[in-house]
Amino acid sequence: MIASLDYYNVIWDSPSRDHNGSMPIGNGDIGLNIWCQEDRDLVFYIGKTDAWSENARLLKLGRIRIQISPEFLVNNCSFQQILNLRKCEIVVRLGQHPTEIVLRIWVDANQPVIRIEANGDHPFDIQAHLEVWRNEDRFLEENEIHSAYGLSGSPESVVVYADTTITDQNKVIWYHRNCRSIWAETLALQGMESWLDQGNDPLQDLTFGGLIQGENFANSDGTSLKSTKPEKHHLVSIHLLTAQTVTPQQWIDQLQKLSHQTNLISLNQARKAHQKWWTDFWNRSWIFVSGDEFAETVTRGYILQRFMTASAGRGKSPIKFNGSIFTVDALLDGQDYDADYRNWGGPYWFQNTRLSYWPLLASGDFDMLQPYFQMYIDAMPLAKARTKQYFGHDGAFFPETMYFWGAYTQDNYGWPNQRAGLPVHTTTNQYIR
Repeated sequence: MIASLDYYNVIWDSPSRDHNGSMPIGNGDIGLNIWCQEDRDLVFYIGKTDAWSENARLLKLGRIRIQISPEFLVNNCSFQQILNLRKCEIVVRLGQHPTEIVLRIWVDANQPVIRIEANGDHPFDIQAHLEVWRNEDRFLEENEIHSAYGLSGSPESVVVYADTTITDQNKVIWYHRNCRSIWAETLALQGMESWLDQGNDPLQDLTFGGLIQGENFANSDGTSLKSTKPEKHHLVSIHLLTAQTVTPQQWIDQLQKLSHQTNLISLNQARKAHQKWWTDFWNRSWIFVSGDEFAETVTRGYILQRFMTASAGRGKSPIKFNGSIFTVDALLDGQDYDADYRNWGGPYWFQNTRLSYWPLLASGDFDMLQPYFQMYIDAMPLAKARTKQYFGHDGAFFPETMYFWGAYTQDNYGWPNQRAGLPVHTTTNQYIR
């Protein structure tokens, strides 16, 4: 039955104008939105399930631009982009033999690394350029504050902090590091100061980012890695890491060790293991509905939704109902927002989140249920302590809307100037009481 998947591959025969024409792919923790622009630049956003900011926003790690030179090889050439579901890879074909260049992009199912393979009939150069938009500290204001749901009306300014880029001779390293955290603030506001000494802040010093490298590549301008000579075959690897460390250097050391360990596995061996994971996944269960065009649409929708779940469902955090790890730039009510923006922000709504998980029981994808359950298991100690503090008895309760560590969102619970006369267990938001 797995061979029948090929019929449902997504095939495009023209490039995209921008991120709105992107194609998703992922390994369960790392997700990409990939598109090839009209100038044949290959561009993709990188998302990760545990890239939580100091304000509990689930951020993008960055954007990567792949450029091929000399440009005449790809300018106005024929084009095809294929999402191969069975292998979980995106293949972009630029031109035709004898001047064809083929780009193959996949996120390793077993390692936190993105692979970009480029093969051509003739030698060519390739460049991987890191694009960051969090390049200076700034305030979240007006409608954009909605993407930091829970902090509307905060007596303190809500700040987006800048990323850091490290200059290296033969690699590009970048990261976002949380220099502060709202974790303690949520506990203090919600009458749980006693938990400050018992719990662990999951946001403070959390650092996430990546390392771009390739054989026979050199750092050309601090954020770009370029091949040192034209070749028929190129490989660009992007290694990613999220970790809490005492210092940024410790995170860098961990990342470089991780990349070294990953590179000990040959590309062919890694690719075979990657494809085996996806073969085993598709062979767990399947639904192919035959009949008219409506039956085909149902089948396609089911297969693609299951693919999206598998692409984002094996990370440290549960799937976000409001965009998962595949958000892109938004245009809402005439206002532009960057790819970190998502309506309803970073908290989890139980009633919405559960809808991504009910189908997994029937499909046999039990491993992807684990991040969902684990979030509540990890939040259980706080939930029990809160029940004792609020109601004076044993037990545990979880808010309908909560940060992933179990606290209410701040504005749902209510700011101090809104809570006059309210007992500690009563929220100002009546919909989640």
